Amino acid sequence: MRLRYAFLVLLFIGTIPVSAYNYEMTWSYQNNGDTAYNMSQKDLGVPVFPDTQYQTVSMETSFEGKLVELEPGFLKMVPLSPVLVPIDETYTITATYQIESIPRTVPSLSKQLAETPEEIPIDLLEYTQPNALYPDNTEITELAARITKGEETAYGKILVLINWFEENSSYIVTEEPKRPEYMIRDPRGDCDDLSLLFISMCRSQGIPAYLQAGVVFSESLDIDETDWDGHYHYVFDGAGWHAWAMVYIPPWGWLPVDLTMLGGMSSSEAVTEAFYWYQYTVVAWNITSHDYIMDETNQRKALTESNVVFTQIDKLIVEEKEEKPYLLYGVAIAFVVVSFAVRLRVSPEA
Repeated sequence: MRLRYAFLVLLFIGTIPVSAYNYEMTWSYQNNGDTAYNMSQKDLGVPVFPDTQYQTVSMETSFEGKLVELEPGFLKMVPLSPVLVPIDETYTITATYQIESIPRTVPSLSKQLAETPEEIPIDLLEYTQPNALYPDNTEITELAARITKGEETAYGKILVLINWFEENSSYIVTEEPKRPEYMIRDPRGDCDDLSLLFISMCRSQGIPAYLQAGVVFSESLDIDETDWDGHYHYVFDGAGWHAWAMVYIPPWGWLPVDLTMLGGMSSSEAVTEAFYWYQYTVVAWNITSHDYIMDETNQRKALTESNVVFTQIDKLIVEEKEEKPYLLYGVAIAFVVVSFAVRLRVSPEA
């Protein structure tokens, strides 16, 4: 009897690094004005972190709240009832999070395996559409087309766009997010400013992209600053917010592009060395269309005109690391090699 197929099933136990964090956000609003301050949804909405295959999150708040979905993947928790802050009083809310996080697997990228934008699933083309956050801007479109001219693959286009940011942009801290139509003329900004311009460039060339934001934990992080003419005071004690672009690059799928990694690194390392991959980064939001820039502009105007001081404290309470066991199954096929292709069509990944 001739043996045509043989399957060897391998089962072994390995370990995976897991980080556990206790993290607390405290928001206080001190009313120094001459009328009661009616707090907006932007004032009150604390982040809701999703559970994914890489992170599990539980949260508790100091108030009885309800979920508000600004768009799919962008959730906040707000108090059930409206809040008025009387003159000379302070309203404070807290949110505490218990988080377990594991590292994500970085794929092996190469130009030889890269595919053209025509291989992008048609159901992802909604992430190439312009909107208020990622505008249809002639300057952006023409520049992106000129930069990517001659590149046939989506990955090749992404790399040359990253190179342009390496050569022409610079990282500076800004008090408010800057829109891409302003960044294209003066490409200086912080993580989300740079990412919004990059995403707009990608979308203009038919490559799906959106903004992702989350918290990065590091005991060395210690920031205490005041902005908005003294009306916004923020403290990052072991925890700080960060944003990056998520871009669909066939055949690998959704990948991060972190432009804060530029400066001495190769363009590919803006992908492979992004903060996204590490367990100390916890994803909060996917922002595909919601105009959060308008939210922040309106909030700043309201706080300033009402003479209210907003204090935000992000604090890492406890960080623990351990190795947890897991089972890994592998299948080795002997004597016969079966060739097949599978196209994975995915929605934005948290």
